[in-house]
Amino acid sequence: MEITKKDLLLIINILSSKIESSFLEKKIIIDDEKLYWEIPEDQLFDVFNGEPNLVIGDLTDDWEELLRLKDNSETPLSYDLKRLTNVLQLIRRLSRNTW
Repeated sequence: MEITKKDLLLIINILSSKIESSFLEKKIIIDDEKLYWEIPEDQLFDVFNGEPNLVIGDLTDDWEELLRLKDNSETPLSYDLKRLTNVLQLIRRLSRNTW
């Protein structure tokens, strides 16, 4: 498998446009679904070495950390991609019947 930067950015732009056009609401309210199961990163792609240890993640924490990026003086971290992934998984779950 090969992922090019060009293709990755194109896919991100396509999905971003889909989110923009599909969301009737201007915001998502997260109440009951703010906690989620998370597999530690060192076990995420290690599918042949037994059951992973699940930990609990919190979308509120993830989103608050991502919002810091609105300040141009903040530096994005690679872990911000993980935080964004968690938020996008909830969006996928909520929009399953609308796309």
